[in-house]
Amino acid sequence: MRRRALIDADIAREEADPRALPALAAAPLDALREYNAIAEEIIGHDEALLLDDLSVEASPLVHALLIFTRLKDAVAMMRGFLTGMLALPEPALREIYSRAVAELVFILHRQWEYVSTLQAKTPRELLASLSAALQLKSDLLAEVQSRLVSDFDLTAVRSTLSVQKCWELYTAQVDGLQVVEVQLEARVRTEIAEAETQRVEASRALGDAALAIAAADGAGAMGVARRLASMPSAVIKSVLLARLAELGPGEAALR
Repeated sequence: MRRRALIDADIAREEADPRALPALAAAPLDALREYNAIAEEIIGHDEALLLDDLSVEASPLVHALLIFTRLKDAVAMMRGFLTGMLALPEPALREIYSRAVAELVFILHRQWEYVSTLQAKTPRELLASLSAALQLKSDLLAEVQSRLVSDFDLTAVRSTLSVQKCWELYTAQVDGLQVVEVQLEARVRTEIAEAETQRVEASRALGDAALAIAAADGAGAMGVARRLASMPSAVIKSVLLARLAELGPGEAALR
């Protein structure tokens, strides 16, 4: 109640003093821009940590997780933007309308870009498990977003969607995306663990191969060759490159 009273007091001051209107009107967009910058930094940091954990080239599953996480953030950004615009008094929205529409176009384009990337670059089987999460869960939300995409009319949306309903519907959408994101993260962790196991096995096999060759053990070398043939070539290549990097240019040339 106290917060609502403070907001009402701000609006009353704004109506009494038109000079305060531009700053008050721009506050939601400024806050959203700051939030987006912080979120972008966090997501970039998390992406770097994930890619550092990989021992081989990022798989389609990893790429799907990275894009899906950014899509979830774009939907959360839409939640903050639209809720903020609906909460503004009419005079304040008119004051920043051009800037608000530009921000809306940017957010909608981001969502479209991430969904399009997922649909174009994700393997069919994996995409099928994500398709439900890519759809808007609420018919009302789908109608509102379709209207915004077609004419960017923020004023018309105000008569359709309340501030509280907007927040609730988008929160349900974000929560649904987060459930799928957690599932993707679990699958990626399993994939990373399996890749590390393969690297250990490949490293041992290469060591055994070197010993067999040094001992002129043809049968042993053939056995190791069969082991290596059953392993992914990308893993073997990764292990070989890592060993060469450890030796250094001069030593590698001598070997």
